[in-house]
Amino acid sequence: MSDHSPNQSPLDEFCLANGMRVEFYDQTNRYYGDYHRVVIEVVYRVPLNSEVCASEDDPQAFLQRARRLFGDELIVRQNLVRMGVPETALEAVKQSLLQSFLSSNRDYLKQPEFPARLLARELARRSKRSHLRPIPK
Repeated sequence: MSDHSPNQSPLDEFCLANGMRVEFYDQTNRYYGDYHRVVIEVVYRVPLNSEVCASEDDPQAFLQRARRLFGDELIVRQNLVRMGVPETALEAVKQSLLQSFLSSNRDYLKQPEFPARLLARELARRSKRSHLRPIPK
């Protein structure tokens, strides 16, 4: 789960033509003396609508299942982390993490089929977890 408060503004955010929104939140914390753990939380927001499910064999059933599990929007979080950062380097490291992420992922994220693949992956992950039940004694 996210640690950012509902009132926290993102460091950066953008909307893509494929309908996905990407937000970046600063979750940095001091962990020892002058050293910090820099954490940039990346939040992917995918609206669950017929467009994101169009390539499925049964788009309506797929959309209903997705909405049952996730609501009207799929939210996926990922952390970009750098340990042992002195206070004097905090801003530079944050910007470096953001720029590195964007340069290596932006083209991939903006592909038209990316939101559908992300949704399928999260549905598969959720389905896999639901099969892991304790064995009765």
